[in-house]
Amino acid sequence: MKQGTLNIIQVQAPTSAHSDQDSDLLYDILLHNIHKGSKKEELIAIMMGDFNAKAESDVSAWARTLDKFGLGQRNDRGEQLLEFCTLHKLVLCNRNFQHKDCRRTTWISPCGTNNNQIDFMVTKQESLKLFRYCRSFSSVEIGSDHLLVLANIKL
Repeated sequence: MKQGTLNIIQVQAPTSAHSDQDSDLLYDILLHNIHKGSKKEELIAIMMGDFNAKAESDVSAWARTLDKFGLGQRNDRGEQLLEFCTLHKLVLCNRNFQHKDCRRTTWISPCGTNNNQIDFMVTKQESLKLFRYCRSFSSVEIGSDHLLVLANIKL
């Protein structure tokens, strides 16, 4: 872009059925890629996709990483994501905008009884001000048990 580089990283994290080593490897790769570009040229970096992580609703310990507008209780993968984001000054964008629960849900179980927020857009804390909103859309059919997550970003 004229103003700098927009770095987008698509994520498909291992599920809890995979080993912790697989998950650690993903975060090593993400770390390498978010620091790959020149800081002078990089305008914004976004990691987005299925992190298979449930972040908690209690934000007191993770105040700089997530806001109160989330869904679900934290799991082990969620703990790992929150620690990674806190350590590298990243924020879960879709946790920072107030929406109805149906617009926070990003995954629906095959039986339709469990709704979770496991897909995220993640960016650097200083880039969050560029996001106008971030939410899921259940009305869009994408042939998946995941819902489309969309953000409006002012560049």
